[in-house]
Amino acid sequence: MRYRFVLYFCLLFTLNACSLSPAKVPEEHFYRLSNMAELKTHAKSFLTSELVNVKANGIYNERAILYRYANKPLEIHRYNYHFWLQSPAQMLKNYMQLYLQTAEISTRLNSLISKNMPDSIIQAEIMQFERVLDKNQAGVDVAIKFTFAGHVNIYTAQAEAKGNSMYATINAFNKALSQVMDAFVVGMARHNKKLSNGQ
Repeated sequence: MRYRFVLYFCLLFTLNACSLSPAKVPEEHFYRLSNMAELKTHAKSFLTSELVNVKANGIYNERAILYRYANKPLEIHRYNYHFWLQSPAQMLKNYMQLYLQTAEISTRLNSLISKNMPDSIIQAEIMQFERVLDKNQAGVDVAIKFTFAGHVNIYTAQAEAKGNSMYATINAFNKALSQVMDAFVVGMARHNKKLSNGQ
């Protein structure tokens, strides 16, 4: 009888301790592209918002950061506690607008609008935007399809993270996206040169 009483007391004490010390809920983390503020500082002209239209389908437009394993390229996962501050489509639209202003392209784009070009002459679609895990190394894959003045091109970039933290991965996203935009601007400049030459 005494043994049962001691056992009951221990059980009751354990239950009370659990109720007073609930399990810690994992903290949610939110991220943005690291050089948005810098781009805004260096922007030299205003780019009409209707000039840029970005879309993403399925989970690529959800705020949860996506990842995959390098040895399983066909399977995509999403983190439960790591999110973008905005939806990827809205975030990339803001990024593209500021990037193009910084690149001094927007004046040319606004002049094209006056020549009865479509309302959204730059259309972009996110094809890949995920973290890649390979053993002890993390990196990112970015692929964006651009439609500009009837021309369609897909630009891709990969970047390694300088460390395994999510913060390092966000910096890698920024680097890869910058590479994609650099390539797009070069392609757009070539097309503008052809227009100027009447080709």
